[in-house]
Order: sequence, then structure tokens, then C-alpha cells
Amino acid sequence: MTSYKELLRDYHWQRFSHEVMRRDNYTCQECWREDVTLAVHHNYYEYGKMPWEYPIYDEWPHAVEAICWSCHTRRDEIRKAAKDLVRIADRRKRGVDI
Repeated sequence: MTSYKELLRDYHWQRFSHEVMRRDNYTCQECWREDVTLAVHHNYYEYGKMPWEYPIYDEWPHAVEAICWSCHTRRDEIRKAAKDLVRIADRRKRGVDI
């Protein structure tokens, strides 16, 4: 099984991520800085899709967008916190001690 890290070295991902960054004018779509290293952020994932199999020129909000590493880290932390809150709410709903 190929790891996600290995998939990001794939030629398809390299082409895909470059096109996303070009579409976004090499600017972070969160803080609007241009002088930063960018990452391509998936706003959602679909089971079974490769990282480069998302639409680039879809309607806003985009499936993927270029954001800087600082904003990417912050979004990941928010996503993880939200998952934790859902998990806690589910456990409480089922009467499971936290």
C-alpha cells in the first residue's frame, strides 16, 4: 500500500499542485501572503480518490486551494479539534464516560 507521503511525490500530484498554485496566483488563500511557502490544502476528502483527482477549476469554495504552511497547520488543528468535539458529544450522547 502506498503511503500518502509517497503519493505526494508522484508526477500527477506534482502537476496538480503546481496548477492549483498557479490558479491561486502563488498566494495563500487564507492570509493572502505571497512571500511564503505554499501547500495545497484539500477542503474535503472522498474515499478512494487520489490526491490529484479533485477538481481544480470548480466553483468556490474550491475542493483544493493553495495556503501557506502556517495557515495549513492552523486549519489542521481546527479540523482535529472539531473531530474531537464530535467524538466527545457522541460519547456523551451514548452515556459513555469521558
